[in-house]
Amino acid sequence: MPADVVLGVAGVLEGAGVRYWISGGWGVDALVGRATRTHHDLDLAVDAEHLDLAVRLLTDLGYAEWFSAEDPDESLGSYTAFQDNEVAGRVIDVHPAHLPHERLEFATGAIEGQDVPCMSATWQIESHSGYRPRRHHRADLGLLRTLGG
Repeated sequence: MPADVVLGVAGVLEGAGVRYWISGGWGVDALVGRATRTHHDLDLAVDAEHLDLAVRLLTDLGYAEWFSAEDPDESLGSYTAFQDNEVAGRVIDVHPAHLPHERLEFATGAIEGQDVPCMSATWQIESHSGYRPRRHHRADLGLLRTLGG
């Protein structure tokens, strides 16, 4: 998932007034302020009140629902994955954020010098606890800890 695609999606969501926050690998890189690795997807927390609009906007951008997963016991654990097409294979995982019921922390990061809303370092570290993270998640956690998360 290239940075220009992430920024394009962010611009469309912002232009429509959708409240969202970048998390996952791009969220880590936004907090660090630079790309640290290749990203295969984009994780977005979207205010549940804006979820229908966000899905319509992604559909307009050429993304279609690929699959859904539910984990109501985890904050932002449920999500729907959208893929633009089988050739490009760009995937966006949309996690509904049920505000103010979920305990979430937000921050501002930057992708290619452009400010973007994202999940805080502390929240991202906490969300990776309780299981053995894969290698790229361990690298992300190390970066988050250097930020004081």
